[in-house]
Amino acid sequence: MVGIQVTKAQINEWVGSAALDVALAFNRVRQVKAWLDTQAVEDLVALGFTEQEAATIKSAYADLARAAAIGMGADVQGEPYDFTTFARRLWGLGVKSTAS
Repeated sequence: MVGIQVTKAQINEWVGSAALDVALAFNRVRQVKAWLDTQAVEDLVALGFTEQEAATIKSAYADLARAAAIGMGADVQGEPYDFTTFARRLWGLGVKSTAS
């Protein structure tokens, strides 16, 4: 066989780290959302954001927190919904959504 040989250890590292990344991301989203819930749009404007930017941040984290809750089994979603609609505005260029 030519090229890199895939091993059980490599697969374990790959699948384990990806699963851990998701768990850590869910936790971080919940922490950011909890903080944002204590901030009014005006508070974010006072930090230098425009009203539209502040609204985008709050909307993105409302969606991301709901996605995290669904992913952790704490909520359900009946209809298809793209939870990245506002988050895509935050993650910048070069990252594409893989939703199909």
